[in-house]
Amino acid sequence: MKFPRKNISASLMNSYFDCPIGFYLTVIEELMTEDTPALEIGSIFDFMFKEYHEGKDWLKTSKEKYFKDKFPKE
Repeated sequence: MKFPRKNISASLMNSYFDCPIGFYLTVIEELMTEDTPALEIGSIFDFMFKEYHEGKDWLKTSKEKYFKDKFPKE
C-alpha cells in the first residue's frame, strides 16, 4: 500500500490506533501473517454477511464460492 491514499477507512484508522507498530508492519511494510483455518472461516462469514446485506441468497452463493466440491448441485 502506498501513501498518500485518496480514501482511508475507519477500520484502517482503528488498526493504527490499536497498534501503531502492527499497522506499520502490515500496512506500510506489507508483511502479512500466514493463512490459517481461522482466517478462512472469518473470510467465509464476512462473505456471507455481505451477501445477506446485499439481498442475495447468501447460502447459495457461499456454497458456490467456498464449498462447491462438498455439496451436490441443487
